[in-house]
Amino acid sequence: MNVSEALADIRFKIHDTDVIEMTDEELLICLNEAIQYVASYLIAANSPAIVADMVVTAEETTLPANFVKTAGVFPIKVTGNTMLWLDYEEGQTMKVRYFASCTPVSETDAMPFDHDALNQITVRLAAIYAGNQLEAEIAQDKALLDEINMAIAQAAGSGLVGGGAS
Repeated sequence: MNVSEALADIRFKIHDTDVIEMTDEELLICLNEAIQYVASYLIAANSPAIVADMVVTAEETTLPANFVKTAGVFPIKVTGNTMLWLDYEEGQTMKVRYFASCTPVSETDAMPFDHDALNQITVRLAAIYAGNQLEAEIAQDKALLDEINMAIAQAAGSGLVGGGAS
């Protein structure tokens, strides 16, 4: 799924197919907020679906902008935006796995998650955000958010996106 398809789906869900209520830019803001929510949930669940790798070649390294926390135990110390390799020896390299936040998407990008189920959950949440912007009836939002949290948890626990970091 790409972002333009996701925006069309969100627009359909909020009954704005004629582009009257919200611009694509406004929907994109809702979509990016939903992506960050789902990514944060996956990181909290230690899901490997959101794990990235970096190769460390120096004793002290600046962390990537999307670094949240390590995915495993490594001989490192993280302070601020810097990682210190504790038992570094000249010429060594080490692969460090870490949980990565998602970068904001634009209309021409692909959706950030490899699994369509997570992208569909993200679209559904973005539609809820957009509906709230439109001051639609929001009494059901708590139930919908609980349902979305359950769907993410089931996706993380079913093996679809992994249940824990290794």
